[in-house]
Amino acid sequence: MKKSFYIFLWVLVGLKASFIAHAVLEMAEIKYAFAQGLIPNNLTFLGMGYCALPWGAQIVLLVLGAIGGFWAGLYFWKKVYGRENEKKSKKKRRKKENKNIKISKV
Repeated sequence: MKKSFYIFLWVLVGLKASFIAHAVLEMAEIKYAFAQGLIPNNLTFLGMGYCALPWGAQIVLLVLGAIGGFWAGLYFWKKVYGRENEKKSKKKRRKKENKNIKISKV
């Protein structure tokens, strides 16, 4: 449960990064269009639903963000909660348990 939630949060981070990349690419494309003297057609109400990037690029960015977030979640899960750290925490737990055990003589 903990691992799946951790990876889910990393997927959200990846999607957020893909939205930021989408915004940066779209701004660059619009600036390029204005520099070339082209005016992007915007036939929608208040620009809602309008995007300068092609649909394929939008979908690729979204999928790359989700896959990248999933990969980062798995990678950092191993780094943070990997076997080496697991062994260290078990040793610490054992030491703590041994300290808490009191041997009484009858």
